[in-house]
Amino acid sequence: MNSRQAHGPECTCSECILGEDEIVVDLNTAISKNEAFALNEKKIGSCKKIFKPKEEMLDRNDFCESNDDDIDLLIYIPFTTQVKIRSMRMIGGEDGTSPRKIKLFVNRNNPGFEMSEEKATQEIDCVENPDGTLPYYLSTTKFNSVWSITLIVTMNYLASNTKIYYIGFEGISTHKRRTFKLEISEAKPQGVKIERIKEDHSNDHLIYG
Repeated sequence: MNSRQAHGPECTCSECILGEDEIVVDLNTAISKNEAFALNEKKIGSCKKIFKPKEEMLDRNDFCESNDDDIDLLIYIPFTTQVKIRSMRMIGGEDGTSPRKIKLFVNRNNPGFEMSEEKATQEIDCVENPDGTLPYYLSTTKFNSVWSITLIVTMNYLASNTKIYYIGFEGISTHKRRTFKLEISEAKPQGVKIERIKEDHSNDHLIYG
């Protein structure tokens, strides 16, 4: 008996919503790491190094942390192709620096900390997960057509700043590509402008395996 038969025709769990040929994979290679950025990161560009292959997630050489005495951290994660995200994993820092509450926003073109006051696509209560063994499952309907994720840390475990060693996603990647340009104001980093140039739907089939 397959999962659709077991759970019923209306079930929308990650098993049931998959097509017959869709395979959930590590989406690390679909992340446009060069165009990822963070706001309020202590070392500019450090966020680009926390997107690692799943088998390297325990590597502690690279991390992204917020500025001293400020727990807020915003990370913008664009993808090179449209993706269907089923779950994410995150490994936070030690000594209370690990994120406790995060907000995720899908396909937001002007990310900034004012979004932390808005209703998120999904909010997650995180645990200190030093081995990355716990996945956070995402809504299959809300994360089914994703070009970018904006992640905002709103609370940690009472440390004075926030640290993240690893962020990874699992799901289905596609050949549907979009090209966009980032224009970032150095004077006002919150005023990030993302200009959509074109969408390419010429290869609208899935990558499997």
